Amino acid sequence: KLISEAEQQKEVEQTIAKHNDILERWTQTTTRERQEILGAYMRLQIAKAIGISPSDIHMQQSIKYLGIDSLIAVKLRNQLRTDWSVDLAAVKFLDDLSMNNLVMLVEEQIENAHQQDRENPSLRIIDNDDWLEGEL
Repeated sequence: KLISEAEQQKEVEQTIAKHNDILERWTQTTTRERQEILGAYMRLQIAKAIGISPSDIHMQQSIKYLGIDSLIAVKLRNQLRTDWSVDLAAVKFLDDLSMNNLVMLVEEQIENAHQQDRENPSLRIIDNDDWLEGEL
């Protein structure tokens, strides 16, 4: 079932608003809650990028077979930077990872970023020149 672009955008915006609230309370959420939130977010973003319904993406499924190309991978990486302030290599979206493994990578990046922020907020810099490889 394909959903309209407006419906997808509304769903994504609602999810992002919820995520912004979660980011503020990140340390208070359980690992399971984090993975559920990130899983829903990643499904929405990938579905929007490739034009399918989020319900067509399963968490055990390999992202390799979703039809993500390098341009979509960069777009997804940039969206992660915007929404979560983390830097995941775009090539990770081209790897043979399950959605669950992708979520764990993103969660690890978020946790690392929050740890850095707690230790020294003034040192938090993302290298914009490393557009494809990134960190990790």
